[in-house]
Amino acid sequence: MATFLLWVSIGQDIGLSIVAIGGFFALVVSRTISWRDIKQNMAWGLIFLYGGALTLSHALTETDAVTFISEGLVGFVGQNPLVVMITFLILVIVISNLMSNAAAVAVVLPIAIITITGLGTAEHYPGELVAYLIAMGSAMVFMLPVGTPSAAIVYSSGYVEVKDLVKAGSVLTVLSILVFLTIGLGWWKLIGIW
Repeated sequence: MATFLLWVSIGQDIGLSIVAIGGFFALVVSRTISWRDIKQNMAWGLIFLYGGALTLSHALTETDAVTFISEGLVGFVGQNPLVVMITFLILVIVISNLMSNAAAVAVVLPIAIITITGLGTAEHYPGELVAYLIAMGSAMVFMLPVGTPSAAIVYSSGYVEVKDLVKAGSVLTVLSILVFLTIGLGWWKLIGIW
């Protein structure tokens, strides 16, 4: 409760991560949790996955690798912005099935925004539209347990095997893409996002 109150009161001033680390430190020092509990029950792989994805995203942006990848993608699929955006939609869906969807967004979003703005079509395809597209694509993850917490929960129940998730998830993913490209983009056009 104290950590929550500190987040609300001074979290913006000193940083949310500092408050979180302070709360963690207080739990260890007060012996509410032991180091053995932390080692055994902490999802270290998940922490490293997020950290690695955010670091990769930062490195891609800082080294201009984003521009290199962007130019390569445009050279491969052409300069039609709609085709490029659909390519990014499919790319983020595939990557989100292999790693956490939040981590996939952290990696793909900078590349997508640089690519679309580099085409000179920012007036018709603004950065917000690209961000929404990538976020929606990362939510269309149904094939593997690693993609979203809901898929992991279903898989961990023991009633479903990975092959069952892949079969049903493939159908759901294709349907999601079709619904999004027809109804979703039409709705965005209607309300003025696009």
